[in-house]
Amino acid sequence: MSKKYLDAVSAFAEFCKNGTPVMCADGKEHMLVYNQPSEAESVVGRKYVYLRNCNGDLCRYVIRTGEIIL
Repeated sequence: MSKKYLDAVSAFAEFCKNGTPVMCADGKEHMLVYNQPSEAESVVGRKYVYLRNCNGDLCRYVIRTGEIIL
């Protein structure tokens, strides 16, 4: 596993644990529930780590800032 991938998973888990409400396409706020990303389906690039699992995209992690983008 790459360090960038592990950093992204840790940041995503912390983001979900904090109970940050997320505005969804339906215009309502929802609480994000942690879904385990799959290393095989995730992509580590130069600027971002795209966390994915069998259900699809989970988030995008900005390597430089450590920001989670849903």
